[in-house]
Amino acid sequence: MATFQATNTNAIEIYEKGLALVNQDRYQEAIAAFDQAIQLKPNVAVAWISRGVALERLGNHAEALASHEQAIKLEPNNFLAWYNKGIQLQELGRYPEAIVAHEHSLKLHPNDIDTLYNLGVELEKVDRYPEALAAYEQVLRQAADDSYTWNRRGVVLECLDRHAEAVESYDRALQAQPNFLEALNNRNLAQSKIGIKAAPISESPVPPKALPTVSPSGGITLGANPTLAPKVPAAYTQVGGTSTSQVSSSSAPTNPSITSTNPNFLETPNLAPLVIAGRTFTSRLMT
Repeated sequence: MATFQATNTNAIEIYEKGLALVNQDRYQEAIAAFDQAIQLKPNVAVAWISRGVALERLGNHAEALASHEQAIKLEPNNFLAWYNKGIQLQELGRYPEAIVAHEHSLKLHPNDIDTLYNLGVELEKVDRYPEALAAYEQVLRQAADDSYTWNRRGVVLECLDRHAEAVESYDRALQAQPNFLEALNNRNLAQSKIGIKAAPISESPVPPKALPTVSPSGGITLGANPTLAPKVPAAYTQVGGTSTSQVSSSSAPTNPSITSTNPNFLETPNLAPLVIAGRTFTSRLMT
């Protein structure tokens, strides 16, 4: 197992080294760096959040959850900690708890489209379809061309026996992403339920590469919906012994950084936005 050994005792520099290691996909070393930074400054929530993101990258969802919960103990109103807690609960299949976490994060950042999208997925999982529909529609008011949200909206409408509306939703998904095979399959299924002949799959556009599918009951396919995207802090501020983590509300990619009255709080390297199967997340994963 790879290890990390700090050459100094500056917690911020060690933390930033951890971010750099994450950028290099060296997650075990990154976790070791975050652990050392936490040993030096145990009450900094941002370090616990970043540690949780690195653990998630390794698939250690239970440990990642514990790390985000520790951040919440330090900063009860930390949006990123609540959001990432919800993501890990979703990964663990604990959907009712994930809903609670994401509803709380929405109180702190009401219009965050990734939180709304994930909340919709979790509400689907517990058959709360009208609420899931409302969450997806709130996403679409901000991101009208999001094909994955249109597809999931169609799935929910199918579950509510609103098949004609589901067809329209799948059509919108295909307008935004013509090669979205799952949306085409779902549209054909919905059309068959209202007496419209489905278009042959052979006449459809070339499907995207390596799009995994999930087939729930009824044959509906959800495709590679990028629901599980933890967020990294966009900024950290520490003033007078208190700290708050913030996420940018801009749709443009943001760079995690650490700022403070302490000159040792330096900016971190630029990070690219997360893109999964054509859906872009803003101010999201450390890559």
